[in-house]
Amino acid sequence: MPSLQNRIDWRTIIRRIKSGKFTPIISYRVGSQHILSTPQTVAAWAEEIDYPLHDCTNLTRVAQFKAVTSRDALSAKEEYLEFLKIRLLKLSKKNQPDDRRAFLDTLETELYDISLSDVARRLGYPHYNNEMDNPLRILAELPLPIYITTNYADFMEQALQAAGKLPRIEVCYWHDELEDDRESVFKADPDYQPTGAEPLVFHIHGLDDLPSSLVLTEDDYLDFLVKIAEDPEVIP
Repeated sequence: MPSLQNRIDWRTIIRRIKSGKFTPIISYRVGSQHILSTPQTVAAWAEEIDYPLHDCTNLTRVAQFKAVTSRDALSAKEEYLEFLKIRLLKLSKKNQPDDRRAFLDTLETELYDISLSDVARRLGYPHYNNEMDNPLRILAELPLPIYITTNYADFMEQALQAAGKLPRIEVCYWHDELEDDRESVFKADPDYQPTGAEPLVFHIHGLDDLPSSLVLTEDDYLDFLVKIAEDPEVIP
């Protein structure tokens, strides 16, 4: 039996959820059905880029290798996202009926012009037979104003939209160049205050439609930690 100190205080959690004073921090694995985040996926990318070490399921190490060998950190992030799109499409092509193959062939021609989130959305991914089996949809039904996620895709936003809400998106500005690439939602609308009906989804490790925002390599994680230590306002 767990000690009293380690037990989850569900009454306090429920009370804070009802009052909107609870902020979930959501792993990229939640609601992704693990297809894009398995060790097998990372190992497959490692094999594709000729990663030479044994820890081929360590994404940060594999990404660091790609950034160093290509001498372009942004290129490593772009290639990882492209790899995920291609892998997702290949998985979707397995055992598909003929009338579906035409759609998938068309999507393949557009693959490099759309984001990973767009590809996933068009493929109906992540798919659950019962919508309420999706843990993100369960979270979306809660009256919460802020959701923090480490997922690069917009799965949390999709769940909130399915729940009839109007989510706003914010990324973490953990390096200076990001401010030139994407305007903060709080600068675009200074009067915006997150609410249960119009919640904020904060992508703390970046968003796929802005590859430079991704916290992916070992260097990225170190720079990210240094930045948030130096400037607490990076996380509003």
